[in-house]
Amino acid sequence: MLITIGSAAAKWPEQPVTITLTLQGAAGSAGDVHARLSADYMEKYLGENATIIVVNMPGAGGEIAYNDIASAPADGLKVNLATIPPLISRLAEEADTSYSLEDFVFLGKVTSAPGAIAVAAASEFNSLKELVDYAKANPGKLTVSVSGIGNDDHLAGLQLMDKYDLDLLVIPFDTGPASIDAVLGGHTQAGTMNAIDAAIKFKNELRTLAVFGAERMKAAPHAPTASNRV
Repeated sequence: MLITIGSAAAKWPEQPVTITLTLQGAAGSAGDVHARLSADYMEKYLGENATIIVVNMPGAGGEIAYNDIASAPADGLKVNLATIPPLISRLAEEADTSYSLEDFVFLGKVTSAPGAIAVAAASEFNSLKELVDYAKANPGKLTVSVSGIGNDDHLAGLQLMDKYDLDLLVIPFDTGPASIDAVLGGHTQAGTMNAIDAAIKFKNELRTLAVFGAERMKAAPHAPTASNRV
């Protein structure tokens, strides 16, 4: 995730200011946690003259949040916690967006977290291999929830399909929490999501079959990587 602002920002004002920190994630999502931690840090770093307000703008795979920050005045009073995959994928696909990469100034990297595929704790699948074997034997039947079209969860699902030549029934939801709820409630058989949600936040409710990274997460060493499970 990166924090971005509209381009050509003016010199920082000396008087007390209120800064709006927007994000595409819904309340309770991994991105929401990152945003609120970032807001606390920003207030400490900028001093008593700065007040940071976090505003969630979920929906449309990030398009709502990115259109908002791209059209914001370049005064530094609105910043966005950007999730890079959905931002870049829309530009790469030449989607019908009102912004370009040049409309943003990237201030710095906030965090990096891999994706993961997880199932409910009571699921019949105990490993990624079991899930892949089932999907191969039942093409088009394994349901996988994702938090929107074109975002990192969706791209992770597509990569999984491509790597193992799978035909999955991918079901998009408007937000990450809604996608996770679908897995927890048994409405979908699996879900791709942020590894922090899968392996840490919901580690007792979900079974993380694999983390999409080259190495195990230090914060969740129990979660295997996709490369060493199939």
